[in-house]
Amino acid sequence: MPTTDPHPLTASRGEVYDPVPMEKGTILVVDDSPLVLEMTRESLEAEGFRVVTNSSWVEVNASIRQHRPDMILLDLVMPSIRGESLCEILKRSAFAGDIPIVLFSAREEEEIRALAGVHGADGWIKKRLSRKEIVEDVLAQFRRLVRPS
Repeated sequence: MPTTDPHPLTASRGEVYDPVPMEKGTILVVDDSPLVLEMTRESLEAEGFRVVTNSSWVEVNASIRQHRPDMILLDLVMPSIRGESLCEILKRSAFAGDIPIVLFSAREEEEIRALAGVHGADGWIKKRLSRKEIVEDVLAQFRRLVRPS
């Protein structure tokens, strides 16, 4: 049974210290679908990420300034502004231009890849029905863009 002692060196008598996993980093997820936001947040938090979600592009600037994410996962199809347009705006901004942006869409992979290249995104991920596949894809992009080995 794990001990509640917050100091692993003081665990004794064969008790296993079971700490909360260290946070891997912060990811801002921007998507107009509450279902996608919830599923993505829950899946990434289970992997140790801190996840900030925005359902509207209007909130993005404030979230970036407040939370300073390590990576932005950006939906392509949103009301009022297209994801690729928001990507270009953020990449040109002084406060977010250095944050990796990964386009996130259910479109065909070739189309997402092309849009990422044209609009300055650092990567792309196809939305999938499997939480495991989404997490694997996000982890691969995060390692490549934020925490290269």
